[in-house]
Amino acid sequence: DGAVTVIDSNTVAGLLGALVRACYVMQKNDEPVEKIIEEAQYLADHQRLYFTVDSLNYLHKNGRLSSASYVAGSLLGIKPIIEMTKEGLKVKTKVRGNSKAIAEMINLVKQDKDHIRYNILNVASVGSTRQQLDTLRNNLNDATGITEFYEYEIGCTLVCHTGNGAFGFGYFVNE
Repeated sequence: DGAVTVIDSNTVAGLLGALVRACYVMQKNDEPVEKIIEEAQYLADHQRLYFTVDSLNYLHKNGRLSSASYVAGSLLGIKPIIEMTKEGLKVKTKVRGNSKAIAEMINLVKQDKDHIRYNILNVASVGSTRQQLDTLRNNLNDATGITEFYEYEIGCTLVCHTGNGAFGFGYFVNE
């Protein structure tokens, strides 16, 4: 009938793609539109998205990081673990170095591993090598037992805020 329902996805990048994919699969399985809308709203309200950046430069340039924090963080190799929430971006924690950033994000997903909806993880990156993505996928698989992954390239709109080398992952959770 041409009706349109607008849903705030509360997310970006790969997890937005995952939400669309879930709705598409439901539509292909002839689920009623009302059920698809209900699931889309549920997913929007029950998601986790964590990412980190390679350099603090872009966070500083776009005003999300003070000059003092930028200098200190750059000198110490600080990597923020950023979480997408309904209220927007929030620094979940800060660690020193890329390997510790990955380990911390893995710890976050381990807390949810028994509640991950569809048993799918969605990895998003820009400028990452195949080896880096494979390592992240292997670490995620070891931590959760999940073997199904979708990979997304982070688009230019987000990259202008994060810079090259940003990466992260997202998933939906059951209550």
